Amino acid sequence: IAADGAFVAVGAPFEDSAAIGVGGNAGDNGSADSGAVYVYRRQGLMWMLDGYLKGSTNSSGDHFGTAVALQG
Repeated sequence: IAADGAFVAVGAPFEDSAAIGVGGNAGDNGSADSGAVYVYRRQGLMWMLDGYLKGSTNSSGDHFGTAVALQG
């Protein structure tokens, strides 16, 4: 969770999408265990999905998102 409590980043190292970079298709399941990071923003009492992140390259077994950190 970010220091100001407004954002949280959630690593999903076993996510399977073949997307690359920011905001790709999370539903294609074409790259097993490539991993992803989901970023949520707090709006009142709710958490809303604000970003879907993949590595700049994508291969099965990359496990992107194994470790996440927020700064700022």
